[in-house]
Amino acid sequence: MHRRETKKPGNAPVQGKGFPKAPLEKIPDERTRELIAKGRIGGVAAKGKAAVPALLEILRGEDKEAAKKASLALVKMGKEGVKAVFKHFERLASLGHEKGNPDYEEKVFLEAKEETAKALAMAGLPAISHLVKLLKDNVTISLCAAGALEKMGAAAIPPMVEILKGKDYDARFSAIMIVAKIGDKSAIPALADLFRRVCAKGGYEEKREIISAISELAEKNPDYGWDAKVALLLMEDLRNGDESEVRAAAHALGRIGEPLCVGALLDAFENKIGAGLDELPESIRGWMKKKLEEGNTRETIAEALALIAKKSPLHPWSPAIPKLTEMVSDKDAKVRMHAAAALHEIAGEGASDCKSAIPNLVRALMDKDDEVVRNVLGALHEIAERNPNEVAEELVNAVNGALGDRLK
Repeated sequence: MHRRETKKPGNAPVQGKGFPKAPLEKIPDERTRELIAKGRIGGVAAKGKAAVPALLEILRGEDKEAAKKASLALVKMGKEGVKAVFKHFERLASLGHEKGNPDYEEKVFLEAKEETAKALAMAGLPAISHLVKLLKDNVTISLCAAGALEKMGAAAIPPMVEILKGKDYDARFSAIMIVAKIGDKSAIPALADLFRRVCAKGGYEEKREIISAISELAEKNPDYGWDAKVALLLMEDLRNGDESEVRAAAHALGRIGEPLCVGALLDAFENKIGAGLDELPESIRGWMKKKLEEGNTRETIAEALALIAKKSPLHPWSPAIPKLTEMVSDKDAKVRMHAAAALHEIAGEGASDCKSAIPNLVRALMDKDDEVVRNVLGALHEIAERNPNEVAEELVNAVNGALGDRLK
């Protein structure tokens, strides 16, 4: 007589092992909502993917407090939670774009990243430490986490400062971008110190991002007193950098507003643009020259001079005035516009004699660019306050000549 064997249930205990848990997918959404309502965030986060659908529903709902708790639960899940939120918004974004659009994938990615960052930022301060850990994950996860930290503003600065002081390259790279976007000046000393360290050791990519962050922070904090060492390091790039490095350094120096770099900027405008082209084969020299001009390095340098003149009009500008006067007649309209703006600021304070600029400024009244003419008129008006006869004489001569023909 044989005993009939009975099949054991799938979750029956096994010798030496505990009872296996029920499949997560079978945990009801109502339980997730109940835990969120009670503030049991850790319990929800521990459920992992099973809780995601309900959490996304809560995020979209009108209950803002519940949405913040759902956001925190997703952040606490780590990369799985962030990935789930990103995929959700990616699906939504893809519905709003035509598949035939060549920029379709990029647009969908950027929209999904932005919406994910908003959703993760809802959790506020309790999420910061969890988001910081995600800065070293894959590109999508780290970008979403960085976006959320940016949206949290000044509260995210202290951990970012600690990262800037540390040795983790990937986390530092994210922190540099985050402090730049937030724009809080409390991060500047740590960023300046990192800049000095990176310049001493090398590291092109990180240095480039730091210089970009310096520009952004300087623009958002126009009255901040930057350490002169930062300006000196940027001036090294003006003197010895390639085309893109010269442009980035000039952009940053203009926003810092450091008048001690005026001479280096003028030298870069005169000598650096297209330096070394003669050594290239003739077949590519013209193409290379065109690409360099398209880079707007000359325009960036002229803009930097105008910004510095606006911030420090009482600086002794006399040595720079002949070159600025030449720039008023430059072939590039943006260069002419910025040079005239610089002369306007300098003449307005009267600390430097701009009389030698009068002939070029009067000729520039015939410029086809309205913005150039506006700045030229402003400069002439200020110069005429101290040199009325010289300006009047030059204007009379111009009206009797080509300017008169144009006025007719």
